[in-house]
Amino acid sequence: MFETQQGTLIWQSMDESAYAWKALKTLPEGVRDKKDIQLELNLAEIMETLADGLIEQQSTEVQHVETYGVPMTTAASKKQ
Repeated sequence: MFETQQGTLIWQSMDESAYAWKALKTLPEGVRDKKDIQLELNLAEIMETLADGLIEQQSTEVQHVETYGVPMTTAASKKQ
């Protein structure tokens, strides 16, 4: 994808995508095709997935501190 005014490359590839198909199917048929509704549902799906990942990461960090007494980043820097 190129920036429209100067033609500079701003997006080369898409690594991730998310679609809230199940959520869209619960909406009335006339509303499903609206882009703002699709974007809102997809954003909510992405935010939920991101939050789940952060919670899991925090849980792993807490377990590491409880086990070793230091944060994971501190332990990694001591190895170097």
